[in-house]
Amino acid sequence: MVSESTFTKYEECMSERAVIVTQKACEQRFSERIKTLQQQDPAEPNLIQVDKMAAFIGEMLIFARCPNPQCEIQMLDFEACSAIKCDPAQGGCGIYFCAWCLQRQEDRGKCHNHVRTCSFNPSGNMYPPQPHPQIWKTVMNELARKRVKEYIQSEAVPETLRKHVYDECRKRHPEIQLQHFGQVVSDGYRPIVDVRAPRQGGYEENITALMNMGLANRARAEQALEVMQNNLHDAASLLLAIQHV
Repeated sequence: MVSESTFTKYEECMSERAVIVTQKACEQRFSERIKTLQQQDPAEPNLIQVDKMAAFIGEMLIFARCPNPQCEIQMLDFEACSAIKCDPAQGGCGIYFCAWCLQRQEDRGKCHNHVRTCSFNPSGNMYPPQPHPQIWKTVMNELARKRVKEYIQSEAVPETLRKHVYDECRKRHPEIQLQHFGQVVSDGYRPIVDVRAPRQGGYEENITALMNMGLANRARAEQALEVMQNNLHDAASLLLAIQHV
């Protein structure tokens, strides 16, 4: 009969042994990964750099964040009003920003005014359209594609590695729907319009308008807006001309 204290020591030894075995297995896999990367053909891309850059993109550029560089807290969702206060109770910095374009605003009142005219806001209302947060996340994916492309085309990524970093991001983050590298198509994100200028329809809004006019299905509407640089009037004229050919 084994005493309780002896059995307890036995369990502790077995647990410690399991931890050691697991650590050694992790170290072995890491060592093999580094060895593989170090032995790669010099003509091949530097996979360590590609991995680091893709990891940075995944950490900092995929999800919506507070626009304050001293904060950058991640924003996974929001409720009710689209004028967001970065909540100090949740570790935020207290600034106001638009939930649709993620641009910082001076105060609560100006943030509310901005939200109503923000070209990224598909409804033009203070409250997000339904279904929420699906529509909001679609816009956030559009902005994520924009951030990823701009970063990869910047000096931060050597030109010889850009395609490799881009392809790695496509593989790791299918949810943002990056196109193939070099493919020239619209990401769908809408350029911010000066609030003093007449408000132009957003990309999705113009697609819906063309479909409601009976001029095109979604795919054809996207093509027309792409050719006409998201100008609804010109896209409608083009589709009408095609129908009469």
